[in-house]
Amino acid sequence: QTIVEIHVVQGEREMTIDNKSLGRFKLTGISPAPRGIPQVQVAFDIDANGILQVTARDKATGREQSVLIQGTSTISEKEIDRMVEEATQFAEKDRQRRERIEKRNNAKALTDQALRRIKDITLDFGAQFASSYRRQIEVLNSEIIESLNNDDERSLDKAKDDLEDLLRELNREVRLQYEEEDEGILESIKRTFANDSDTDSYTSYDSDYNSTYYHKRKDYESPRYESYNDRYDTFKQNRNNRPISQENTKYSQDQYNSYQSRNRLHQTPNENQWDEEDDDWF
Repeated sequence: QTIVEIHVVQGEREMTIDNKSLGRFKLTGISPAPRGIPQVQVAFDIDANGILQVTARDKATGREQSVLIQGTSTISEKEIDRMVEEATQFAEKDRQRRERIEKRNNAKALTDQALRRIKDITLDFGAQFASSYRRQIEVLNSEIIESLNNDDERSLDKAKDDLEDLLRELNREVRLQYEEEDEGILESIKRTFANDSDTDSYTSYDSDYNSTYYHKRKDYESPRYESYNDRYDTFKQNRNNRPISQENTKYSQDQYNSYQSRNRLHQTPNENQWDEEDDDWF
């Protein structure tokens, strides 16, 4: 609806029909919304001359509409006393009538709410998921409308309770669907990061070389390389740390070290010491 009608009455009774009507006006231009959804704030202002100004304001859009009503003070004291007395006398009856009307209005609003809910769920999860609930909602809505038309309070209460239970069950199923979707998204994200981590990680084969299998295998080893250590980074480190074999030793350790320290290369002069006329430089 885009229009709200404001009916201004004067009196003490619960129902407008039992009070004095002062005037009507309409608040237009509000945001389209289902019945019962718009929120309208109504303010009354009466001056010393008995002129009443009624202002209605839509909270969503801020649009306002007002009306001036004159002659509100023309009611006599006797009539006012009568209205107050009737309000006290029929208070219980008016309360029951109001509850009955509110129940009927709530039942009709519930049917509209159920139709909107199943429509949204169909858009989110597809017709197959919502088909069974849609059929049940349509059946219960028909029962509620029929009960309202026949003024059958008992049937109305039963159909209304059944529809409320069905909507609670539907909302529970929808919540589970959303939770499953969220879990699926989280698992997908985890797998994505796990794959990236596996791609960037370096696979070490150090444990393979430390296997006891290689320590037990001796058939490929030669006594000559018995002291060779795979843990040294270079051959030179292995050579320097390998002890001299006692078998077929031609030189002693001191002779070997002396030979290593001997400079077998000719001293090469620095660049500035060359004879520039020497063609061998070129």
